[in-house]
Amino acid sequence: MSETPPTRGEGEQADAATGRGPTTYPGTPRWVRVAVGLVVALVVLLVLMTVLGLHTPGGPGGHGL
Repeated sequence: MSETPPTRGEGEQADAATGRGPTTYPGTPRWVRVAVGLVVALVVLLVLMTVLGLHTPGGPGGHGL
């Protein structure tokens, strides 16, 4: 009466080259990681420029002292 639960991957053949099963997701594409990295770097740069006062004021009369 004691049935053992099926193990993970039972009944599935693993890919011979990668050892992964057929339902394994390959992961995040490189272009997505690069794009996210660039956006994060840009946001950090803008925040640092604002905090350190390295931005130029905009709007009407922004260049006057």
